[in-house]
Amino acid sequence: MASDGFEKITPRRIAGISARCVNSQPEAIHALWAQYTQQDIPTRLQGSGMYAVYFEYESDFSGPYTLLLGQHVEDDAPLPEGMRDVFLEPGDYAVFDAVGPFPQSIVDAWSRIWNSSLQRTYRTDFEMYLGPERASIFVGAWESENLL
Repeated sequence: MASDGFEKITPRRIAGISARCVNSQPEAIHALWAQYTQQDIPTRLQGSGMYAVYFEYESDFSGPYTLLLGQHVEDDAPLPEGMRDVFLEPGDYAVFDAVGPFPQSIVDAWSRIWNSSLQRTYRTDFEMYLGPERASIFVGAWESENLL
């Protein structure tokens, strides 16, 4: 499956709450989303956008990684208590569109990614939420020529 396009990403600071996760045990992912909603993280951060960032991969998509749910914040913005930040790695990202009801459209897009031949970097990947049923998934890739 080819991506829907590609973009060069510059570093961007994302702050929020995080947890160690593994795709074969989605309970931690569900719990983090519930915490994000219950603790009204966007109000506490006062940043922009809604992001889910995947980083600190132990191996590939089948191994543990850290998932951070949050917002883009200024580089010098203070972090509220209990939150952390991550900078998106600069570089080439394959972009996959997820359109339709969440979370199923996100799950379906990740399934396409996992079954693709994309040469992933496993540094940072992220979802950027664009509306109630629209998101773009950015997947770090080694060479932009392999993205289309």
